[in-house]
Amino acid sequence: MRHSGKRGRLMFECPIARKVWDLVPAMAIPSRAVCNSLEDLLISCSRMTNLPPTGLSKPLYPWLLWVLWTSRNQFLFEDKSFSETEMLTKAIRAAKEWQESLPPRKQNSVSNKDNVSSNSHYQVPEVASILYSDAAWNASSLAVNIVMIII
Repeated sequence: MRHSGKRGRLMFECPIARKVWDLVPAMAIPSRAVCNSLEDLLISCSRMTNLPPTGLSKPLYPWLLWVLWTSRNQFLFEDKSFSETEMLTKAIRAAKEWQESLPPRKQNSVSNKDNVSSNSHYQVPEVASILYSDAAWNASSLAVNIVMIII
C-alpha cells in the first residue's frame, strides 16, 4: 500500500500533484520511495530546503499542500482548473505573503537595556503553531470537503 487514504494520494501521488512537486525549486523534495503515508510525506517535507529563486526563508511545503487541496476543491465545486505552474506560483506567492507578514524576531542582546520588552507589537513565539482550514460545500450533491493544515 503506497499511501493510506485519499489525502496522501491527492497531496503527492496524483499526476497533477506529482507535476507540481517536480517543479518545486527546492532540495530534498520528498521521494515516492520514502513516502508511504501522509505522515511520511510531512516528515519528508520538513527536510526540504528552498532554493534562492523562491526568496523564501520559511517552509514552502505547507503552502504547496494548501494550494493542492484548495485547487482540487475549486475544480470539484467551482469547475475551475489551474496549471501546475499556476499552482506552484500561487503557493510561492502565499508563502512570501505569510513570511513578510511575520513580525521580525527579536535579536538576543548581551545588554540588559536592550532586553526591555515592549507591548507595542506582538512577538510570535518560536514554538507557535498556526492552523489553516478550508471547507467547500456542494448543495446539489450534498458533498463537503474539509481540510486543516498546521504549520
